[in-house]
Amino acid sequence: METEEVQELVSGKRVLHVKGFGVGFKDPVSAELMAVQQQQDQIAVQAINRFRPDFLVVDGDPFGSGFQRYIKVYVDRQVEAGLAVPKLVWVKSVKGSSPSPEELDRNKKKAREWADQGLHVVVSWLPEAAIAKGVDRLFGEGCWEKLQGHKFDFRGAVRLLEQAEPERPEWLRGLTDTASGGTMYEAIEAVEGSTCNRYFEKCSFENAAKGNAIYQHLRGEGREPAAQGAVSFGGGESVLLEFATLYLFPGSGFDAGQAALFPFRRGRPGDPALPAHQGHVFRSEKQLSPEETTRRTRT
Repeated sequence: METEEVQELVSGKRVLHVKGFGVGFKDPVSAELMAVQQQQDQIAVQAINRFRPDFLVVDGDPFGSGFQRYIKVYVDRQVEAGLAVPKLVWVKSVKGSSPSPEELDRNKKKAREWADQGLHVVVSWLPEAAIAKGVDRLFGEGCWEKLQGHKFDFRGAVRLLEQAEPERPEWLRGLTDTASGGTMYEAIEAVEGSTCNRYFEKCSFENAAKGNAIYQHLRGEGREPAAQGAVSFGGGESVLLEFATLYLFPGSGFDAGQAALFPFRRGRPGDPALPAHQGHVFRSEKQLSPEETTRRTRT
């Protein structure tokens, strides 16, 4: 589906971009971790329910055992209760403005895996040029070119905090203006100051820019969703950068009340400690202030 077509499809609807770890708990799961997994299942289903999405969005990921699990649990419970299941917009990046025959053939199976879970899948293609442009806009002119030639897991090609304050990206300088942004800044400091796996991976910059590009991909002149939220159930460095550059950056124009970051774990030593954020849309009525209750009613 072309950009204009998908924008028309989601215009006036409630759209929720879902992300997180691509891979979940290792099998076999111990009794202790099984309890953690079940608790996280429940939290995830509640969060998606509270947003009340007409469409779920994922960024070209194959179906797996990570955040995909929570979508599946949610879908199954909707079906069991006889309730409507949101459609899934599967946004996949391609080299050109449309997929080549090879790209089309390679991605058919991945999209079909989601359909096999009981979802009506709408495939939309995101040109790589939008991601490249986003990398330069978010992380500095020439950053995309600087990253090319490195493997996906190469660290240190871009060092955010080693730049002089005036030279840092706008979003990085503006993060500390809010409490939630401040916690994101501290998490970035932890990555760039780590004695192990120091600095961000190449793919983290690209994936964060892709998330930003998908947000814009779903919005057009006069064709905007009624509500456009984002939720991540755990996740790695790219999730941290995506939330820091868009969902929790005060200058982005995004309503942080429509975002949630749940610091889920998988029982693995390498799982990053992401800062928690739960916008008013994802909290229970009892947890809301009168002002937040009013805002939630309007959205």
